[in-house]
Parts: sequence; structure tokens; C-alpha cells
Amino acid sequence: DSCGTCGGTNTTCHATSSLTFTRQEQIGIVLALSGNVLISVSLNTQKYAHNQNEARGAGKQSYLKLKLWWAGMTLMAVGETGNFLAYAYAPATIVAPLGAVSVVSNCFLAHFVLKEHIGMRNILGVCLAIVGSIIIVLYAPSSDQQLTMDVLVKYMTEWSFILLVTLIVLAILVLFSLRDSIKKRYVVVYTLICSLTGALTVMCIKGVSTALVLTLQGHNQFYNVLPWVLVGTVVLTLMIQLKYLNLAMMHFGASEVVPVYYVLFTFCSIMAGVLLYKEYHQHCPLDNPDCHYTLFFFGGCLVTFSGVHLINSDRQINSKASSGYRDELDDDAEAVLDTEIETEGLLGGGGDMKSRPGKGSPTSPVSPRSLEMGALAATRNHAI
Repeated sequence: DSCGTCGGTNTTCHATSSLTFTRQEQIGIVLALSGNVLISVSLNTQKYAHNQNEARGAGKQSYLKLKLWWAGMTLMAVGETGNFLAYAYAPATIVAPLGAVSVVSNCFLAHFVLKEHIGMRNILGVCLAIVGSIIIVLYAPSSDQQLTMDVLVKYMTEWSFILLVTLIVLAILVLFSLRDSIKKRYVVVYTLICSLTGALTVMCIKGVSTALVLTLQGHNQFYNVLPWVLVGTVVLTLMIQLKYLNLAMMHFGASEVVPVYYVLFTFCSIMAGVLLYKEYHQHCPLDNPDCHYTLFFFGGCLVTFSGVHLINSDRQINSKASSGYRDELDDDAEAVLDTEIETEGLLGGGGDMKSRPGKGSPTSPVSPRSLEMGALAATRNHAI
């Protein structure tokens, strides 16, 4: 089991005390926390490199030639690796909500490194996000059986998992079929596509990371076809998330996309962990076997969601004051400002992106800088 007892179960492992974590869970929590902090540092490093490059004026270089930008990318890779391995050690119900740590650390780093404004709403949001994250870690449920490839095959052949995946795929297809005008009007469409595919990513990446850790421990898991199927699914779903998160960042402000995406992605990931990996075992003490820690866990999620909303709502207010871009536009103004963007080539980055000017407006091609911002946000995803 996760306590290291041969033949034991995680139920007996956790029955000894309340609010305690196994060594594996402690490793997973540390990896998730440090990974999310590094991701935030990397994003601010890359943004700082972009700002310094823009300040050069005519002498600016391609961002691919900037050493500081590559340093940020290296930190991003290390942080995402930590997140990836965290799923092998800790339940997805813990790792996914801890993505709020990157939002909290980014709030402070953006203030001190990028000199962005931080207000009382931001500070209150940070406090709520920290409290919510602590509650999530303390009361998060877990599986009562240590994950192996054999256990994963058993889980994936159950009717509940098959029904879950079928519903997710059908929902994604329905969202794909919506008219572009609807997708561009409601931020929830793009973010829900990313969140549903992100749930598939989380389900698969936990299996891949577990197979990798077991293989490194001397128990090769990649002789089986299942890990390779999971790897292929992870790549496909990450590409879909990259595409539609880019579209969301192009049509909506970051203050709209970030909180909505975080809430939807976290909720979908938690439900995926509960339904596939049976992560609903409560760490109840012996004197209170019917404890209601699950209620505290979801309460912590709500507190964290509120904190993330407050952190980004202050930016949204400032954004409206400076530009008044989207929220109060009527249909006529929206027809003028919206651009029809061909999405082909977004994944590879090599396709042409065409824009159609609105009625009476000059041609306004898509800004490469906005694409870079969208790419940064998409790289953070994740999910993961």
C-alpha cells in the first residue's frame, strides 16, 4: 500500500491517525507546490524578457534569441515535470486544486518583478486561496488501493468509467459544433472545451506518471500497450487544450479566462479522480469513522475558487476602466470589433492566420504578442 506495507490497503494505512499523510502523498504535495511556484516564476521571467525586448524599440530581437526567455522556459519545464510526477504520488483530487498556488505566487511576482498593481481585492483573494489550499490538502480524499497498471485496467473496464468518457466526448463534440459567434460571445465555451479535455488529460497522465515511477523502481510497465495509449491520449488532449486556450485568450481578457478555466478544470479533474481512481476514501480517525471530511474538502475548493476570482477581478476592473473592451458592447459594436480567425495552423504554429475587418474598420491582423500571451497561458495548463 502507500504506507509501504506489503499486502496492506490504503484504508488500513490511513486508519491509524487523522489528518496525516503517507510518505508518497507528502512527496506528491511538495512536488505540486514547488512545481506550481516554478511555473509562476517562469511565466514572469518570460514576460519580463518580453518587456525588456519591447523596450529596445527598433533593436528588439526575436524572443527565441533571448537568454532570459529560455531561462524561463527551462523553469517551466522543471515545474511541469514536478506537476507531472506529483500525480504519481498524490491523488488527483489534491494535485489539481493546488494549481491555485501558481495564481497566488503570480500575483506577488507580477507586482515585484513586473511592477503590476496589487490592490486590497488581490490581497483578500490571496488569503482566501491560501486558506482554501490548506483545507484541500488537509481534508482531501484518496484511493483505498495503491495504483498499478493491473488496477488501472480494472478501473477502466468498469461501466462508470466508460459512461464518463462517453459523456465527456459527446459534450466536447457538441461544443465543437457550436457556431463561432456563440463561441466568441461566451467565455465558458472555450474554457469548458479545455476543461473537459483537461479531465481526460489528468486521468491519463496519472496513469502515465505511475507507470514511469514503477518502471524507474525496477518494475517495467511499458511492456503493456496501456501506457502507450495513455501517452497518445495525453498528447492529443494537450494539443486541443493549447488550441482552444489560445482562442480564449485572443477573444477574452485574461481576467475572464483564468478564473473560469481554473474553476472548470479543477472541478472536472476532481470528478475524474473520484470516478476513475476511486479517490473518495476519507482519512477518518478511529473514534469518528463516519466523519464528513469530504464536505470540508469541497468547502476548501469553494474558498479557493473565490480567492482566484478576487485575484483576477481587480485586474478585470482595471482593464474595463482603461479599455472598456468587451463586456458592454452591443451586437453592432461587436460586429465591428470581432475578427474572424481561421484556426487552422494554431497547433503547429505554421499556418496563416487571417482576419476579416469589421464594418467600417481598418484591417487589424492578429498581434504576434497576443499569440505569445496565449501560448504562455496554454503552456501553463494544465493541466498538469
